[in-house]
Formats: sequence, C-alpha cells, structure tokens
Amino acid sequence: MKKIFILLMFTVTANFAFPQQEKLQAVFIYNFTKYINWPVAYQTGDFKIGVLGSKAMTEELSQIAQKRKVGIRSIVVENYATVEDIKKCQMLYVGSAKSSLISKAVLKLSLEPTVIISASEGGLKKGSSINFIVEGGKQKFEIKSSNIKKNGLKISEDLLNLAVKK
Repeated sequence: MKKIFILLMFTVTANFAFPQQEKLQAVFIYNFTKYINWPVAYQTGDFKIGVLGSKAMTEELSQIAQKRKVGIRSIVVENYATVEDIKKCQMLYVGSAKSSLISKAVLKLSLEPTVIISASEGGLKKGSSINFIVEGGKQKFEIKSSNIKKNGLKISEDLLNLAVKK
C-alpha cells in the first residue's frame, strides 16, 4: 500500500499554479529521501535540507519537517541567500531564481555527499542530480545518477525507473 501511494505521488497529474507546484515538489523531495542512501557519517543527527533562492520551498519543506522524519531523524530546513551561506546538508534545492548558481553550489559541495535538486531548464547539465520538469501538465523529474554517485551516494533503481528518461 505504501509503495502504491508513493508511486501515485510521483505520477500526480495536474495543471497547477506555481505555489501548488512547489508544494508538490516539496513532497517529492521528502519522498526522494527514501530512495537515496547516504554514507554512514551522514546518517546521524538531523537530516538537513538546504534551500537556495526559494522562500516558498523553504516554507513548504518546513511544514513537512514539522510532521515527518527521515527514518528516526528530525528534518531541519535551512534557507540560504547566497552560495557562500550554504552549509553541510544532505539535500540542497536550488530554486529557479538562482539557477545560474547551480554550478557554484555544486563546486561548494563537491566534497560533500549532497543531492542537489533544481527546477530549471538544463539543471542537470549545470550539475544538479535531480531536476524538476513539467511535461504535458504533469510534474515530473529527471535524474543524472552519475552526479549522485560521484558524491558517494547510492540511489535506488526504483527511483531511477520513475524518472523521465532523456
């Protein structure tokens, strides 16, 4: 039953306004945590999700963090105004307003096992691991598994199978 719910969340169809899109993307981000394994050193303490350039996403993820956990770990959401502000985190969402900074964020976190998620055209080419796209009115995502693996992370085949193939 749980897998069916997750599959439905990944294939939700909607013509949605921007705030609803970020709400749905926040749910996707939370669900991504179930399909990615971090190194042992990153499996203790709070699970940190950073957000660069999207207060709306910070708010949506914070609402999820109040109700959910990653395993037994509390979720902490941090908002960053600049690349220089970015701290150690398991996931970093780069909003479309800051998409020009994806490459700099990737460089800043190059030695950390961080999944970088974007929502902009060409996000994977700029170095993000997961990029949100809308196709035919449906929220979807694409994955560049080599960007995930080079930082010592393991990704489930189930998640790869749900991604848009490019």
